[in-house]
Amino acid sequence: IDMPYLHWLGNHPLSPPHPHTLCLAHSYYHHPSQNKVMAYTRRSGCPTYNFSVVICRHPNGKYLAVDESRDRGWWVPAGWVDPGEDLKDAAIRETREEAGVDVVIKGFLRMEHSHSQHDARLRVVFYAEPVDPAQPPKQVPDEESNGAAWLSVREFLKKENIRGRELVQWGSYLDQGGPIFPLSCLTSEGDRVVIPKDPLVTFRDGTPGYRGPSK
Repeated sequence: IDMPYLHWLGNHPLSPPHPHTLCLAHSYYHHPSQNKVMAYTRRSGCPTYNFSVVICRHPNGKYLAVDESRDRGWWVPAGWVDPGEDLKDAAIRETREEAGVDVVIKGFLRMEHSHSQHDARLRVVFYAEPVDPAQPPKQVPDEESNGAAWLSVREFLKKENIRGRELVQWGSYLDQGGPIFPLSCLTSEGDRVVIPKDPLVTFRDGTPGYRGPSK
């Protein structure tokens, strides 16, 4: 009996038609003797695509937006996590490559996991702030992007070509005081279980949220 094998489709383009899809890379298990797609098994394992998305807020209240290359439109810094790369490191790298801005990851806003019979997607939306607020965003186009800018939600919505609405959704969320969750909630399997020193959530004005039961 021929065992299913992993088949990778195409060149993994980074210009998806759907605004909430970061990549068109697909994987599926194809049986050599049967022309059909098969579900993954415990033995084959489940291919998982990992992505980091960055919502970076300037002290002036504006958000970092990227004019994507190949006329894909305005979006936020985001991209594929390289093999063996940490999700947070990927967020920092993608922001530097696409927007030309060095950032510090302060927390995360949401972890999104989508699972099918054939593969899975994991997307972490990070919250970041610039290391140096005076550092200008990218102005010279390259293969990563056409440039970047600090924009308010309203200014972003005035752009004619918008690739995705994450800046609108998460910018509005933060502007309304939505909480930012600490990085201590994102760990690797097997890490020690510790009581975090940082608050469970932090609000827009910097005040901590629930810290746990009082003694």
